[in-house]
Amino acid sequence: MSRNAFLLPLMLLFAIASSSVINSVIGQNQIESLDFRFRALAVGECVVGYGEVGLPLEWGSLGDGQARISGYATDAVTFPHPFLNMYVSEDVKAMGMINVGWTGEEGSKHRLAVNLYSTETSEGAFIPEVNGFALTATTLPDFSPEKTLGFWGVYINDAEVQIISGRALFGASTYGPPPFKEYIGVFLGLEELGMLHTAFSVVWSHSQTEIGLGQNYLEPPFITLSAAKVYESLVKIT
Repeated sequence: MSRNAFLLPLMLLFAIASSSVINSVIGQNQIESLDFRFRALAVGECVVGYGEVGLPLEWGSLGDGQARISGYATDAVTFPHPFLNMYVSEDVKAMGMINVGWTGEEGSKHRLAVNLYSTETSEGAFIPEVNGFALTATTLPDFSPEKTLGFWGVYINDAEVQIISGRALFGASTYGPPPFKEYIGVFLGLEELGMLHTAFSVVWSHSQTEIGLGQNYLEPPFITLSAAKVYESLVKIT
């Protein structure tokens, strides 16, 4: 396990959506709305990280496992994007899961298994042309945890089992300098006494890639992340 800093949360996946954009666009009420069905699935090697929210992670490591989510969004309206047709919704219903394992520096065995679910205030952004989506708001200044997904589950460290819960982000998108890569990622902010203090993040790649453990996954040190054995992402207008 490499104790290097790669930043939280997953800016590569969630930069396409922000609560400020959603609020400003929906507030206009000038464009006909659309409904979407969406789903994503990733199985295979991944990068797992952990650290304090808003700070560089304490460590990053290769792991193995899967993540999946499916759901629908209603009353999504267009957002002026320079290249693609983007839609944002304040009404997102989704359920999903993540189950990943990895080995620690001294041979310790770790596993993270949680269920993901939407709440009455969950939001999302969708780009059907590239089957990309982000659930939900980003860490821009008006980010609100209430607009994200919720999660609950267990974190296992060797024989120690810890019940965990909090707020989650799930994204399927592209990132990086050309040629752009496709990623599926999950951010899990652990809630303690009503506050998000620490978090896990997990990323899968559509193709083999060198992923940085430095800032924004783009800076050294780099590790080779294999292509996911299964990688699916779909956004469909209903």
